[in-house]
Amino acid sequence: MRSYSRLLISCAVLLAINVTGRAEEPITAAIPDRAWDAAFDRADGWIGGDAIYSTPLPGGDVLWLFADTYIGEVREGRRQSGLRMVNNTLARHRMPAAGAAPDPAAVTFLWGAGTDGEDAKAWIHPDRKLPAGPRTGRGDWYWLADATLLPAGAAQERLVFFLWRTARSLTDGLGFKSVGSALAIVDNPAADWTTWQPRQFAIPDAFPATANPSGEAEILWGSELIVDSQTEQGPQPRHEPELYVFGCRQRPKGANELVVARVAVDKVEECTQWRFRTVDGWSDQSQAAVTLATYVTTEFSVTRLPAGEHPLWVLIHTEAWFGTRIMARTARSMFGPWSKATPVYQVPDVDGQKKHFTYAAKAHPEISRPGELLVSYVVNSFDFGESSSNAAIYRPRFVRVPYGVLPEPPNVK
Repeated sequence: MRSYSRLLISCAVLLAINVTGRAEEPITAAIPDRAWDAAFDRADGWIGGDAIYSTPLPGGDVLWLFADTYIGEVREGRRQSGLRMVNNTLARHRMPAAGAAPDPAAVTFLWGAGTDGEDAKAWIHPDRKLPAGPRTGRGDWYWLADATLLPAGAAQERLVFFLWRTARSLTDGLGFKSVGSALAIVDNPAADWTTWQPRQFAIPDAFPATANPSGEAEILWGSELIVDSQTEQGPQPRHEPELYVFGCRQRPKGANELVVARVAVDKVEECTQWRFRTVDGWSDQSQAAVTLATYVTTEFSVTRLPAGEHPLWVLIHTEAWFGTRIMARTARSMFGPWSKATPVYQVPDVDGQKKHFTYAAKAHPEISRPGELLVSYVVNSFDFGESSSNAAIYRPRFVRVPYGVLPEPPNVK
């Protein structure tokens, strides 16, 4: 179990860190939501996980996606011995009314073969026939990123998952390495989820240029997915739906960068059809993707708020470099310019100089109350033993962020 815990902590560290300055003052503007916390406070089976993406399903359910997950038992606030860590799991429940939390008993979970900690496996594993990054190995796995439904006209909707492929490493300082991005498509999302058979596709543009030599920037695609039919205005506005795929470009000696690609929803798996946002348009070359914002973490959310004649976009992410707050930025376009990152919540009992840290903040607009964004985050520990045993950490936490505390977007003439 110690090796699982060490790997889990290392994975969380990678998702949390980046080089940035801190905002000047801590702030507590968001409202903790204990009812949503309780939905994932479990005693048996699924007992903790991170990533925490969500998306609506056909028929009115909400699907949740988790990366590294504990399967086992909790007794008196402690995870019991014999628990197992698997690399990805799912959960679902009926869409709640007006942002209300579901009854915890109504939340169901899905992972790979096996119903207990001894036999539990990840829900999805890399297809060994797919190409990965130039540093791959056979002992790799997927973390789940974002997912969304893809409209298909009169045909059945499809469900697309984005996947971050990762492998253990003896030479990388954190004990693992990224070996590329992939996506998976479920063609029958309205069917029983135990019958889903996702088709996997490699994303070659996870590594710009050819072989991604050591030190070259890497892009993790799928931090946020937005289906939109009329995002850009002009003399010939588009009406066909497209998928906007946000990614995090990681520079080994610099700040993480926000980038975006777009593709027709019926060609998502055809990566040659992707186009990457540039300074003045779109390119078929991923290395041409312009930086939309800096100092973002690998997990974040981009949300369009209802704002009358002037759309307002909100970027939510955790404060980088083991920061202790949840940050928000706003813009009049998903492409920016974005405002300065502003803290909207001080995560309690977290101190970057001690053993607890926070990461994975993102919004869930489909299940938010009017006038607020429901935001999830995770608290973890640098102490491997505590991470695997303390059931109060390493599970979803929630706050509600009122629109009124969001920063003003930059003026665009």
